[in-house]
Amino acid sequence: MSLQQLLAVLCLNLMTHLGLDAGQASSDVSPKDIVDGYKLNYHNFHSLRVAWRQWDRKGEQWFRTHEGRILGLERMAKAAPSEEVKAQCLSQAKAYREMLDLPDAKKASLMHFDFWTDRQRFQIRRVSNKLEWGGGRPVVPDDFTFPDEPLNPSTLQTAFKDISILSFNGDLTSGFRYWDGRRRQGSHTGVVYSQAPEYTQSWLFPPLAVDTKVWGQVDAWHEIDRFFLTLPVEKMSVRGMEKIGNKRTYALTCTEIQEDMKKVLAPALAEKYQGKAQTIKRTTAWVDPSQGFLPLKIEWDAYWVFKDGGESNSTYTGRPGRRLVLERIEQFAGAGAYPVRGVVQSLVLVRTIEELSELVGLQFDSFLRSKPKQGETGIYEESRWEAVKVEANGDLDRGMFDLTFPHDTVYYDETRQKGFSTTDPGKLIDGAVVGTTEPAAPVRSSSWHWRTALIVLNVAGATALVIAYRLLRRREKVK
Repeated sequence: MSLQQLLAVLCLNLMTHLGLDAGQASSDVSPKDIVDGYKLNYHNFHSLRVAWRQWDRKGEQWFRTHEGRILGLERMAKAAPSEEVKAQCLSQAKAYREMLDLPDAKKASLMHFDFWTDRQRFQIRRVSNKLEWGGGRPVVPDDFTFPDEPLNPSTLQTAFKDISILSFNGDLTSGFRYWDGRRRQGSHTGVVYSQAPEYTQSWLFPPLAVDTKVWGQVDAWHEIDRFFLTLPVEKMSVRGMEKIGNKRTYALTCTEIQEDMKKVLAPALAEKYQGKAQTIKRTTAWVDPSQGFLPLKIEWDAYWVFKDGGESNSTYTGRPGRRLVLERIEQFAGAGAYPVRGVVQSLVLVRTIEELSELVGLQFDSFLRSKPKQGETGIYEESRWEAVKVEANGDLDRGMFDLTFPHDTVYYDETRQKGFSTTDPGKLIDGAVVGTTEPAAPVRSSSWHWRTALIVLNVAGATALVIAYRLLRRREKVK
């Protein structure tokens, strides 16, 4: 950040502490000034370790919405023009019913993460009921804590043997290394990815953690970082100053308008509504300049505007579709302010099951022309996060980011399109010796099996398990 930007940020803090009114304090404040304030606080954490956990649960409106869909589909099945359409409706209704009847449907899922970064490298350690700890394993307790032992090949086999790890040492040619945290057929398993894994629900970043898509898809970033580091500043405006509790905040709004229907609708619909419809996405953050320019609240809203034959329609309701609320911020000496606890909620209009059933099969044109229904909103889904340990600007061991696999680990290296075993580093799993140009010796289970599995099953850790299984069988054949 330049000296001019730093002075602007300090000026904003001073104006706020002096208690200037909205016009005085915000008339000369630009969106860039506020975003720069956030970035200054972000970069004041030169290194960061955050052990945190996230609870995800379905709200009452999720269950009611699915009940409404089932009712609507069953009615459509009765009036279906053919047996084929009837079967499709009943099949969808059955799928929704199975989702409602899942034993854990009303339970919150819990994931624990331990994030480390020196801003050039990062590592995520993870345990989860939904992922590693399922299938008869003990349920991970709410008060689970990550080991503080130094991470090295020796401790990977002991303290970290049940913990999945994704690590990047800053060198793209070395790839992103994944330690599965489970043994298969007596061996540890791993993967070296050529780029960050595509699945986003497995490797989540905490707030103030990431500012480059190289490390992970934006969907894996925390909502706070997404707002300040991905939304276009040129589409932001400062609405003024508003109080959130006893804090004076800048209301910063980003408005994005999409008129190209080819980017939001299927081809047939896009052609019909091109030039007539547009989507408007509006995101507002209430930013506290006295606490690192962190947002005390963020609200998301999106709606359609449809113009046809001199008639103008809008689905705007004035209600946010999502809301983030920061519940606790802590100051860290020598660094800055960190958002240690908060909640993100998806919100929908509260409707009866009968009203929801009537929405099933609603035509898009009817939706665009319908008058928005007013009323209260309820929780559809909710995610809560809490940082249980935050360490700022400590000296991190760069070697741990290399994530060197221990003895007796079978892994697939996507950067080289080959499988290896650390037990015999000089030999590929398919029988070819590293460094030679000779083709691999043929084996009964050909390599396309697990290469195809890598592409098809690249979700939620399944990649490593499928590859590990194939490679373990391959190693036995090589022996």
